[in-house]
Amino acid sequence: NLHPFLADILPAVCADRGTKVQTSLGELDGLGMQVVGAGRAPETDSTCLWWMQDFTRISQNGLKGRFVFWPEYNLDLLLAGVQGADLWIVTPKPGREACGTSDRDAAHNGIPSVATYTGGMKEWMEEYNPHARRGNGFILEPYDKRTLYDKFSKFSRMWYAWKEHGDVAYPQVCANALAASPELDIRVALEQYKELFENM
Repeated sequence: NLHPFLADILPAVCADRGTKVQTSLGELDGLGMQVVGAGRAPETDSTCLWWMQDFTRISQNGLKGRFVFWPEYNLDLLLAGVQGADLWIVTPKPGREACGTSDRDAAHNGIPSVATYTGGMKEWMEEYNPHARRGNGFILEPYDKRTLYDKFSKFSRMWYAWKEHGDVAYPQVCANALAASPELDIRVALEQYKELFENM
């Protein structure tokens, strides 16, 4: 469900810091981010196929070098992403779950996620609190594109404060994501399933 959230705010997310961008949410500050996306849709899924086409159009018109979209998502891209990103994005509708465990793969590499508080994310994610230095990601509550922009804005401030001034908030949320990863190991889930079935 990423296109309805991301398409309108991408021009601001990818714009230089210190600039203002007009969007469907009104005037937003540029966040100075680069966004990489990828997708794959069944040939019968006209909605997602159109989303992929539109993301490709956006990447080629005005956001070159700031937004890239690959229409052939595969395991190699997943592995590159969860090892090299600074932030991972997972936005299934509330009450549903993304088709995969990429947020967990990202955490195994110390990469925090901005994600819907649903499905597997509910089991391990906690909103980062910069004052307490606790939490391991950024939660989309309420579930809308304004919240996604606000979480990107929070992340951008932390990331640039680290790069420019050595602030430790961004490395801390990464360390917290990594610290959560042992609980996300498939072997932990298998033991839990085993215990569940033994008690039935």
